[in-house]
Amino acid sequence: MSLAFTIAELTSLTGAKSVEGVCAGPITGIAALAEATSLDLSFLGNAKYAEAVAASKAGAILVPVAFVGKPAAGQAFLRVDNRCSRRGSGHVPPQASTLPPLSPPPPRSPPPPMSARSA
Repeated sequence: MSLAFTIAELTSLTGAKSVEGVCAGPITGIAALAEATSLDLSFLGNAKYAEAVAASKAGAILVPVAFVGKPAAGQAFLRVDNRCSRRGSGHVPPQASTLPPLSPPPPRSPPPPMSARSA
């Protein structure tokens, strides 16, 4: 199954406060800043990687609202609150309540006794 997201859809899903720049096409993957292509979403989760944003080829990058950089041509910055990155923040994105609950995996059968296994 292949998924593709527009910048408008990603903005809604992430709760981005603003969008800067224009992405060239749909986003179909997620990758680290250094490995991303124009089809990928990436993110700046730690200030020590801020310089990697300028070199990234990602089509869309989630950056904190206060990030001072500008997107490259064909790239969009989705400016987001950085609350989700804080441990114990209790922040749940609004769309999370609309997702179906996960079902536990089916129970696994126990392995056969050692005497039943072939040598």
